[in-house]
Amino acid sequence: MQKEIIRLILESKYEQAYTRMDNMTLEEKWKFVGDELFNEEPKTVYTFLLYLVAKDNNEAEWQFNCFLYLVYYNPFFDDTMKLASWHIKRALELNSDNLEYKKQVISILFSYPEQNLSNEEFLKYANDVLDYEPANQKAREIINKFKE
Repeated sequence: MQKEIIRLILESKYEQAYTRMDNMTLEEKWKFVGDELFNEEPKTVYTFLLYLVAKDNNEAEWQFNCFLYLVYYNPFFDDTMKLASWHIKRALELNSDNLEYKKQVISILFSYPEQNLSNEEFLKYANDVLDYEPANQKAREIINKFKE
């Protein structure tokens, strides 16, 4: 079944692939994309992720997964980090209370000059993280940097 899904994705038959993934949870779908498609053409994988953003019923999570793909799977697109930051911003627009999204923003994107977040957004997310995790060092680092 997995080989069939991979074949369909590689042939850009996303609707058929998605139908075969219908019984998977969101986490299982993401694990499948990340594990089984790891060595496939990045543009094909990314395009399938965009299909899932539009098709699956959890846009915020798929936006977040697009962010993770661009950051951790290193597809070598031009302006990868700008694109990744766009996805995480969209995920936060859709689910503004998600602490994991905010932690990813401050731990990964703060050090990259090529991203789309303002200093005010970083400071807000750092403060939000500290509300739940008072010992979070990255959040403290960001807040201290803006106090200077």
